[in-house]
Amino acid sequence: MEYYINHNIYKSGEGLTLSEITLKLPIHIEKIILNNKGNKYDFEKNKISNYLIEILIDYSFISEIENHYNLIPNSNYSFYSLDSKCFLEEFKKIKYEVGIFEVPYFHGAIKHDYSVQSVYVLKENSYKTPNPNDSFIFEQNHSYKQRKVLDYGFLRINQKKIMEKEIYSLSHKIFSTCEKCLLPVFIGGDHSITYSILCGLRDSNPNEKIRLVNLDAHSDLGYFDKEIFNGNVINAISTIDNVEVINFGLRGPITYNEAKNIKSKLKVFTDIDKMLNYLYLDKTVKTYVSIDLDVFDPSIISAVTFPVSGGIDIEDYERLLEGLKELNIIGVDVVEYNATFDYNSQNASSINLIIYKIIKMLQSIR
Repeated sequence: MEYYINHNIYKSGEGLTLSEITLKLPIHIEKIILNNKGNKYDFEKNKISNYLIEILIDYSFISEIENHYNLIPNSNYSFYSLDSKCFLEEFKKIKYEVGIFEVPYFHGAIKHDYSVQSVYVLKENSYKTPNPNDSFIFEQNHSYKQRKVLDYGFLRINQKKIMEKEIYSLSHKIFSTCEKCLLPVFIGGDHSITYSILCGLRDSNPNEKIRLVNLDAHSDLGYFDKEIFNGNVINAISTIDNVEVINFGLRGPITYNEAKNIKSKLKVFTDIDKMLNYLYLDKTVKTYVSIDLDVFDPSIISAVTFPVSGGIDIEDYERLLEGLKELNIIGVDVVEYNATFDYNSQNASSINLIIYKIIKMLQSIR
């Protein structure tokens, strides 16, 4: 059988390294891998043992899909002072966790004043929020067993097409090997990361229905041909097989093209209870939640690229989380924080609390 060899493997000392994993391999296999990076190769034909093939698959050196996995563990500091681990070393041991993954992708931002440092600014300010493993929300009943939360690292800022493939490869690895035992929280970055994440999710679950609950002030149904940006990401997602898209928070002006597409591509809710009643018709559907921070009123969060007045407040958000935890949630992303518009990083602290609250919700999901 042919396997794709990871693009990001490099020679390191006496072995080959990817992410934080170094494998010492026979010289002839090293040569095969280094000479065929990024290409398909028939390992079985060359009499490489099934045992070694399984090891190479486990550590993402090779894969049945085109392989750009390149997650870097946090070696210096992490979100909320969480323990930081190498995902490739840990994924077989994961039983009941929430994992944070940093995705500083900004190539989908159609405005040029998007700060590429936004995820870094959030992490830098997260120390002001308690470690989720050591704290709880006062009003919350925490008599249940909580999932442990870990920080699994970040993707480096890279070229647009490379990062899209890296996000896809990361998502596919998570959802094909750790579904339900690990609930990922992807911290972006602009909203276009959701497309690559859902493509990875879809390809790891090709025959199952997926539901996207998109908390967003905009429809993001702009014209879609090949290039994905934050204004057409939902239009792009609507082309993925067997994905239902639900919007909560849509308000303000829309373009003619968006208006044409809304009825056929979205279910739009403006009332929390009505949306939850619809979602509760089938609680078993695999549900992915995307939180575009412009869903909040600018009086709560203003450091987004396209703020729109009339958004939700923290009380609404907490009601949403309380209702969503009844569903089959399999992952979350939080996107569109723009540090360019955040004076003295005041919004960064508020957003870290918003992320903290969804982490606490995910910790309670069985």
